[in-house]
Amino acid sequence: MKLPFSDDWSQYFRLLHAIEQKDDLVNRADLQFKIAGSLGLLTDKVLLGPQIDMASIHERDPNNLVYFRSSIVTTQGIGLVGFLTPIDPQENLDAWTVIPLKPGILFVPYTEWPATVQFRILQRLVPHIRHLTRAIREASPFCDFL
Repeated sequence: MKLPFSDDWSQYFRLLHAIEQKDDLVNRADLQFKIAGSLGLLTDKVLLGPQIDMASIHERDPNNLVYFRSSIVTTQGIGLVGFLTPIDPQENLDAWTVIPLKPGILFVPYTEWPATVQFRILQRLVPHIRHLTRAIREASPFCDFL
């Protein structure tokens, strides 16, 4: 396994410890996202964060055709969505945005990623919660009460 930050295993174990400490927070947030989805909120949308650099994937693909963005799918939780550049060109990869949920969108939940990627998703958890709150306010007829 190639560690992106160094070959120092103590750093990797500190990373695992940090993720373990935040595990309860992620599980609670994931549950809240799924509750919002079960209530019908934004079930046809994907809330995208900025692109996440996945150096190891780009090393295998010299054309950089695949890229990932942190995301919330309210029926599935938080994770990453993968895009193929020629098929799904995105206008601004650094923007927080909402796009329609289409059958071809590949969502991979937080729990299925390795620790180094989970840590990056964790760093965006609070901004994603804020983004979801804004999107619900904008989509809701009861925005004055939220």
